[in-house]
Amino acid sequence: MSTIRRGLSVATALAAAGLALSVTTAPASASTGGLLHLMVKTNSDARSVYVSTSKPFGESFTACRTLNGGAGWKDGHQDLFLGKNVKLITFTSANCTAGFLTSRDFTLPAETSENNFWADMT
Repeated sequence: MSTIRRGLSVATALAAAGLALSVTTAPASASTGGLLHLMVKTNSDARSVYVSTSKPFGESFTACRTLNGGAGWKDGHQDLFLGKNVKLITFTSANCTAGFLTSRDFTLPAETSENNFWADMT
């Protein structure tokens, strides 16, 4: 039995039982699960990024994430919640302890169809 035919059979059975089958559309942000993956652009030898943000219910969250060396876009190895403020600080050390480079504040969009948050730290 095809998937469509099976789906129609289920819908017919629900309707016969007096149950409603409803389909709702989700906002574009639902496709990302309410999260955006951090991507960081550097024009220096940034080796780590300090992330300071908050979780959905306002709890503070901080982390140090190692970056690959060199200039360009790098995986920030962190997911961020939509609609939250985030502070990013880049360092030349791999553990966010030495070689301060740049500090920037961002506000993530409340809704988006994007999967990544592109933070330009150049």
